[in-house]
Amino acid sequence: MRRNNDILEESDRWDTLPPEEVLALTEPINGTIEDRRPPKQAISLRIDSRTVEAAKRIGERLGVGYQTLFRIWILQGLARERGKVEGAGPAVRPRRRAKTA
Repeated sequence: MRRNNDILEESDRWDTLPPEEVLALTEPINGTIEDRRPPKQAISLRIDSRTVEAAKRIGERLGVGYQTLFRIWILQGLARERGKVEGAGPAVRPRRRAKTA
């Protein structure tokens, strides 16, 4: 079984590879890829600037954009309120963002 450190090291290695090297390691696929996720609807929210700035800092630390972070928080709150009943959707976890120099 792989240890977490091994997985994190491999993840970091993939994060630092130039795109052309990643592409060279892949194989082309035949056919099309269908996005089966439900379409998203754009909405507007009025949120004070201090809250937006705090979300930006937290998002930077987690490796996600602040708007994605707000979406995650909304989905988590909805799932909690619905008691995780059927149709609440999958758990949402932030993805790691590539480290920048």
